[in-house]
Amino acid sequence: MRSLRAVAVVAATGAALAVQPAAMAVVKDLPARSASFNGAVMATARSGNVVYVGGAFTSATDSTGTHGRSHLAAVSATTGRLLSWSPSTNSNVLALAVSRGRVFAGGQFTRANGVRVSRLVQISASTGRLVRGFRPQVNRMVRALALSPSRVYVGGKFTGINGHGRRHIAAVSRTSGAVSSWAPRADSAVRVIRRHGSQVVIGGSFRHINGRSHTHALAIVSAKTGGVVRSFHSPANYLVNDIRLTRTRIYMAMSGPGGRVMASGYKGGVAWRRVFNGDVNALSVLDGTLYIGGHFTSRCTTTRVIGPGGDCRDGRVQVPKLAATTLGGTNRAWAPKADSKLGVLALSSVPSRHALAVGGDFNTFHNGSHRQPKFAIFRN
Repeated sequence: MRSLRAVAVVAATGAALAVQPAAMAVVKDLPARSASFNGAVMATARSGNVVYVGGAFTSATDSTGTHGRSHLAAVSATTGRLLSWSPSTNSNVLALAVSRGRVFAGGQFTRANGVRVSRLVQISASTGRLVRGFRPQVNRMVRALALSPSRVYVGGKFTGINGHGRRHIAAVSRTSGAVSSWAPRADSAVRVIRRHGSQVVIGGSFRHINGRSHTHALAIVSAKTGGVVRSFHSPANYLVNDIRLTRTRIYMAMSGPGGRVMASGYKGGVAWRRVFNGDVNALSVLDGTLYIGGHFTSRCTTTRVIGPGGDCRDGRVQVPKLAATTLGGTNRAWAPKADSKLGVLALSSVPSRHALAVGGDFNTFHNGSHRQPKFAIFRN
């Protein structure tokens, strides 16, 4: 294993927006050899050429052997090897964000590095030590994180932080964890948060944010006040699992009968949509391509589906668990054919390596011919 100190870590915040270059070739559909894990990888976050991973695992294996890793680990996107960074939690990590030498982790855990905590921690990106001054107390599960220079935006299923009522979304100080006055109200769980300059884009299973009727499953709020941006009307009909932003588009990964990917503008409306026969869980933008992960097995040739399972009505193309389109919605011929029922749960791009990091509950690719459990790196 290489020391994490030997790897340059470049700050990456939730404020960064994907640019829209001319589409390059997609990454190869056979993953490079890299670290693998003995349990599902549920969250990924990238800083420089390092991919931080969180999930349900307790060990990781690379070319140097098998090593204990309790729900948190780091992998070099350059070599694929496990890095020495090894903090631990006592339960699943469901959300990660990294910036300015710090990794923020959220989930279901109540201990980290043996210390009693409450579902949200801040960890040194180089040493793996807890930042002890950061001690928020979240009363239920954390599912989503985004960062600003002074705040950590937090989403999940909670109803309170530090004794203050907060309905599924809140912001805390990134130095102390003290809860801020920023307090939008969601009537159900928040699954994803992305920053867009002075605004915050929120997705989840909620019907309303702040009681507003045009905020079903997707809303934009002020990063300063938490007030709903009234000019945006959500086009989402179903639960939103992930969001990726460019300067002109919001891309949504959704459940529903089957699953779908939808592109919208910052006023709402639908620019395009693609429908699959299972939930879409994760998105990532890399080199002008939108990568799509989930537990689907096919992309439908039209938007029409049958029944609650979302079977394609008019034809299908086999793309098990992973697919890709241009940012304009044109389907791309990329199909690594991952296995497993749950499939892909997390995606992160590594622009400097033209690489895509994939986490989930899969074990093999290309119909079982290539074994790479729970985590994979695809390179150009």
